[in-house]
Amino acid sequence: MKDQVQLATAVTPLRNNNKSPEQMMCIGRPPLKARVAVVITTLVLTATAAWAEPQGTWSSTGSMAIGRFVFTATTLQNGKVLVAGGDTPGDIITNKAELYDPTTGTFTPTGNMHAARVAFSATRLPNGKVLVEGGASNTVGALASAELYDASTGTWTLTGSMNQGRQAHSAVLLRDGTVLVTGGNIDRTPCADVCATTIAGSEIYNPSTGTWTTVGEMTIPRSFFTTTLLSNGRVLAAGGRVH
Repeated sequence: MKDQVQLATAVTPLRNNNKSPEQMMCIGRPPLKARVAVVITTLVLTATAAWAEPQGTWSSTGSMAIGRFVFTATTLQNGKVLVAGGDTPGDIITNKAELYDPTTGTFTPTGNMHAARVAFSATRLPNGKVLVEGGASNTVGALASAELYDASTGTWTLTGSMNQGRQAHSAVLLRDGTVLVTGGNIDRTPCADVCATTIAGSEIYNPSTGTWTTVGEMTIPRSFFTTTLLSNGRVLAAGGRVH
């Protein structure tokens, strides 16, 4: 991994073709209220930038406490952004989490995850909690464990584990409030660069029971790809890598 920097950028929608203050890769880009998005960058950076809709311009905002790479950023119901996990300077995978406040442009520490994770997914549930699952650690490789973040207490609790450990997968909230997790790879080491064993398998998480159910596989194994819920209730899986 390259040197990592803590950089964040705040933004508002595309009108001008303005460049962000920093080059960005594997970024978190959760939408915020008032059409302001925070782009949390990595290489590994602590810096962040904000994009403002009326002006269509970028401006620097507060920096994270630590630089992160291949982490997650999730908008909470209160408008703050939960940043969690990732690879940090020295190739150390972290369990640390921070909250970004768009009204002040600052990051503050919040509760740490039970497991250090990189290349995992985070999904905000209808009840406001955030589900994270899978990813990889320095010692275990692909993880099956999952946990929930409660914004009201700033703490994490373990929930049911997936049937298959996976990293570099994709997760999407379905219309019934369950979460579809699909693809990824099952390598025993973190694979931000090369993944050897990509899978097509899928599971659904039920927040009411905290359990996972195996469902149909994709036609093509994928990792580092996207899933999007369509208006007809179907899920589109696009792009990614086979190896």
